Amino acid sequence: MPPRRCGRGSARSTPAGGSLSRPRRPRRSSAQISRVHADNFSVYGMRKVWRQLHREDIPAARRTVARLMCELRLQGVRPRQNDPHHRPG
Repeated sequence: MPPRRCGRGSARSTPAGGSLSRPRRPRRSSAQISRVHADNFSVYGMRKVWRQLHREDIPAARRTVARLMCELRLQGVRPRQNDPHHRPG
């Protein structure tokens, strides 16, 4: 299954009870993700945030970091492409 884009519907639906039975720990994880993102000038994307968390011995799954960054509306900065004003020489 291809990775889900942020903000679009999930591939799985919620059960008849109304919520997924996933154990929730997002408060601590989302605080750490927000801190790492802010400490790096809001430039880090999902992969670099995930790597930095592991460097700091904070266990986090890559997909969990991606999901929480989507929920927090955090994104990394993308490089410029073909901007004529910033060409060398």
